Amino acid sequence: MKKGRVIVIGGGPAGIEAALTASSRFKEVFLVSEQPAGAWKMNDTAVWQSVLGKNRDRTPQELNEYAQSIHTKWMSEQIDLLQHSGVRTKLGKVTFLSPYKINIENGEKNDTIEGDYFILAVGSRPAFPQPLHPYGDKVMSFHSLHQLKSWPESIVVVGDGPIGFEAVNLFSLAQVKVDWIVPEDGPSARIFEEDLSDSLLSHYQKRGVHIFRGPVATSIKEERGRLHISREDGSHVAAQCAYIVPSFLSNLDRLTLANAEVDEHSIDASTGQSNQSHIYVVGDADLSVAAVYAQAKARQAVLHMDGKQEAPLLLEDLPLSFHQWPEVASMGLTKPGSSKLKVRTFSIKSRNYVHMVEEGSEGWVRVVYNEQGILFGASAVGEGAKGIISILAIPIKLKQSVSNLQSLFAAHPSQNEMAAHIIRTIADEV
Repeated sequence: MKKGRVIVIGGGPAGIEAALTASSRFKEVFLVSEQPAGAWKMNDTAVWQSVLGKNRDRTPQELNEYAQSIHTKWMSEQIDLLQHSGVRTKLGKVTFLSPYKINIENGEKNDTIEGDYFILAVGSRPAFPQPLHPYGDKVMSFHSLHQLKSWPESIVVVGDGPIGFEAVNLFSLAQVKVDWIVPEDGPSARIFEEDLSDSLLSHYQKRGVHIFRGPVATSIKEERGRLHISREDGSHVAAQCAYIVPSFLSNLDRLTLANAEVDEHSIDASTGQSNQSHIYVVGDADLSVAAVYAQAKARQAVLHMDGKQEAPLLLEDLPLSFHQWPEVASMGLTKPGSSKLKVRTFSIKSRNYVHMVEEGSEGWVRVVYNEQGILFGASAVGEGAKGIISILAIPIKLKQSVSNLQSLFAAHPSQNEMAAHIIRTIADEV
């Protein structure tokens, strides 16, 4: 175990992963955060979608109470895990005093602590154009869902990306009339391929979602209890409420990095190391993409700090997922980019007894592979997609032929049976 004190700043996915990874490699590890470890910003939408998919009669107040109970349990589990791993936790606002010293402000109390290494995993915060800034329960975003007391009769969602898709899904599951304002070439889920987005759009359209492409929203005006969202071309869309998809700003600017002599533009894209070799930046503080990417980057940074040389982390090397009812997930190639590669599509119901018991929606799993049976990627839409891709991620990551796994079986009944069935089927083919 290496000598030295590691201080991780931030208690989200990247911060927790960094602290746990460091705890088995360094003598002393601290995790410092403004909120308790595990207080992650996207959880409300995920929990609400999950519950609504099974029971569409739940009210926002019931969903919020349930989500808060889940958050409380989750944070308690994360804190216990950190403590059992020997990580010491502190609460408070952090500012650098020098390259090796920070101040932790908690109310009227200030605590100064020195470290040998620092992992900055402070995340990001939502940013909105002033004319479209959320307020109360009339104009909301992912961070203010808890203020919603009852379902509106109608809502306008402004913006796309994964957050926009999940907002449209959430309110259409609740049988709210949804209008969706997106760019001319939208809606796009950004890091996910177009065929995955198209599958989700077919679900939304069956629920009556109306998509407005083109002129962007510029302002919101409330008249007689209804909102009027104006667009660049002078047209407007009216509804009872609005949901605004934000952009994100790194929270690095809150750390007084000038005192640490860190140049934010010097951060190495591969390792997260800054111009101060003992300070690393990871997660949404560096690049807001996905929680799994933030975690992987955090682990890679700690390994680099420990002297391990890892291959550069690529987004396509990770299982990406979002959405509930249906789930969406992918890893690696989702389309054959060469004549030497094959593609095969399976119904997500195949050998998936749990999917039928839960009355899941139509969906598919698509696999890209070569004639030796090496998997280059996979994508899936439907209940259980995340678990299926998580299993297929193993042979994709290892770049081994599925012929080595042709005797693989999953527990019955489980959604993982689908992934094992795909592996065996391709192994028999090649």
